[in-house]
Amino acid sequence: MATFTLVDDRTIVTQDNMRLGGKMRLHLAGVGGNRKAIQLHSTNPRIAGGRIIALFNGPKGIWTVEIDAFATGKAEIHAKHNGKVVAKLQVTVAKKLTLPAATTQEGMLVRLFLAESPPPAKSSYNATDAKKGMQWMRLVLENRLKNNPGQFLAPGAKTITDIVRARGQVEGFENYPTLKAGLQARINDIVKIANDDSDRRQEKHETFLLNALEVATGKAVVLDPCPTRLYGWRTADSRSPGGRFKKYGTPLSGNQFYTLEPEKPSK
Repeated sequence: MATFTLVDDRTIVTQDNMRLGGKMRLHLAGVGGNRKAIQLHSTNPRIAGGRIIALFNGPKGIWTVEIDAFATGKAEIHAKHNGKVVAKLQVTVAKKLTLPAATTQEGMLVRLFLAESPPPAKSSYNATDAKKGMQWMRLVLENRLKNNPGQFLAPGAKTITDIVRARGQVEGFENYPTLKAGLQARINDIVKIANDDSDRRQEKHETFLLNALEVATGKAVVLDPCPTRLYGWRTADSRSPGGRFKKYGTPLSGNQFYTLEPEKPSK
């Protein structure tokens, strides 16, 4: 029986999602070694198409094929052997993921979340925890804006961006929207992988980026888990911010979150 598989030659693929302009390499197995007997046909060539690249394993009749995404929508790629359909692949093409303009609050937040959250490449990465960590970061920023921003080195702050740009609060964001080259490169790499249909890391990076976008645009609002509210975070195992900051719970997604102890009454 003929099948489309990942290039591991084990994982059968009958449907897949792609990003506009993307390319995806798969194997087509069980169709013999005669190139003239094999054709790839798209039910909607305007949306997606398939090409045979080369024979990968002659004795097993495995061919390397490439699927191209031309426009958003759905198409089905049919593999034919001597004119008969022997395998099908349903393809759904979506728009490329992009970041909101850096000058918007949403744009600033999503970049901050991507910079301050451990990426999918980390062995400890967990998508659910990463999203919750982003939600808590947003709570921290909102709480700081509402509760005397001056105590967080942002006197007169009117926006969350003012809070983020305060001196020594979020590493690399003091001069936002200008970011250091290394930090900008890291963010760019996450977006690139999330849109790269040929990269095996795509799925995790795509989820990571989608979660950051969702939280940044205010579509993942959560209640503050801390009775005294969250007011800070630092990389787990790093030094405490000091002062009235007090640890809240255990580290989440690579970060330790903090609340504030009550102010001592003046004598």
